[in-house]
Amino acid sequence: MLTLLIIGLVLWVTIAVLVVAALRAASLADTAAREALHELAPDAVDDAVPFTDLPGVARRRYLVVAELATLVLVVALAVQSSRAEHWQPVALTGLLAALAVAGDLQTFRGRQFRISASFPAIVVAMALLGPTPAVAIGAACALADAVLTRPRAHQLISNLLAYTAPPLLGALLLHGLAPEDDIGLAVTIMGVYLLTSTLNFVLIAGHTAALARGGLGAMVRNELLPVMPWELGAAGVAAVAVYVHDVRGAGGLAVLAVAGIAFQWLLRAVMEGQRRGGVIEHQTNELGGMVGLVLQLLAVRDPASARHAAAVAHNARLMAAAAGLSQREREVVHAAGLLHDIGRQAFADALLRPEQVVDDGGRRAIRTHPELGARLLRQVPGMWDVADAVEAHHERPDGTGYPRGLPGGRIPRAARILAVAEVYDVLTAEDSYRGAHGHEWAAAELRRVAGTQLDPRYVELFLTVVTEARRRPSLDEELPALRRARSLFGPRPAES
Repeated sequence: MLTLLIIGLVLWVTIAVLVVAALRAASLADTAAREALHELAPDAVDDAVPFTDLPGVARRRYLVVAELATLVLVVALAVQSSRAEHWQPVALTGLLAALAVAGDLQTFRGRQFRISASFPAIVVAMALLGPTPAVAIGAACALADAVLTRPRAHQLISNLLAYTAPPLLGALLLHGLAPEDDIGLAVTIMGVYLLTSTLNFVLIAGHTAALARGGLGAMVRNELLPVMPWELGAAGVAAVAVYVHDVRGAGGLAVLAVAGIAFQWLLRAVMEGQRRGGVIEHQTNELGGMVGLVLQLLAVRDPASARHAAAVAHNARLMAAAAGLSQREREVVHAAGLLHDIGRQAFADALLRPEQVVDDGGRRAIRTHPELGARLLRQVPGMWDVADAVEAHHERPDGTGYPRGLPGGRIPRAARILAVAEVYDVLTAEDSYRGAHGHEWAAAELRRVAGTQLDPRYVELFLTVVTEARRRPSLDEELPALRRARSLFGPRPAES
């Protein structure tokens, strides 16, 4: 048994040496190819150099040679260690092979890789049979998968190596250690399961990372670590199956089949949830970046509006926090503060100048900006509540506001908060059409219009939060909070 263990260690040292040597040779070949490409075609014509001499092609060639050589070594060691008794009983070998292939055919996609349920059966084969049957079953899984997915030659070689080398190492370890007590056997099987499944992933992901020149760490974090708790459960299932087989015969394999299917479906649900979460996060980043870009472009056209938007958003968020609103409501208020005047960008430049005298037609045009802004925002997924606040931020508690003349009880809370923050900034900003006033004068004016133009509760809340004139934040200071507002971009919450 010690001999088998030594053979396994020598095998993996050999694999490491072959892969490192291959990648070093490939890296040198890539460098030479790049230099040749630059000399022959410095201005970038891709077909100036034969395809086989382009950077990356040599790297793939060397990697495939290393993997193929390692695969031959694995097969040779498996054949050398084969014993007739390893294949007995034949029915057990056939049953484990059928379970493994069936598990591998029931695959689903993670973020970058396919995940199968074949490894519990392969690990049981390592424990109950031996190295050669386990390697043969792993190879059968890779070949059955190839029939369905039609991989390229280098991918098939990589998959064959990933499904044969770990079973060989795992079987050598199990038969080399061979604990006699049940607990020791169970712990060993679980440890070998985790080791071999991790090696399976690293071999496949390492192939991808080697061709892409990096990214293995990110693959481990994003693909392997999230499923490790489930792998630990599957390792326990394999250990139980071996134990029950020793006690009840084929009943242990029935446990393996039923539990393996259950784990497969549970893991599928978990990974699908993570995949959807990744999609939502990606969309959120894109939408947040898009909205931020729009605001920055508008700031180029109208710097005063950009400053005003940042100040309103900042103070409105402070009020929302003081009012005890939820995280999502705070994000809605802040986003609406940044975007509340986006509809004004449809106006002619003359209407955006604070010193411009506005006639009746201009005033009618200005009163359309809440509806224009809301109409634009409702086309952005997840911005519906922001659009509602933007549309109603000029409504008044006495029902004389615009665009719909809503009474106080029907005005969204975010819009009522927004209105107070906006009026304060208009009263105190130097670039406002009303001219700059001090904090005390503005506070008195807010209290004067409380109950008619503004909600009195939020006026008093604002004056407890903003007790003196402060430095106004810039748009660049407020945009990061918008980009972090994950709860905005997604399905509209159900109304309570």
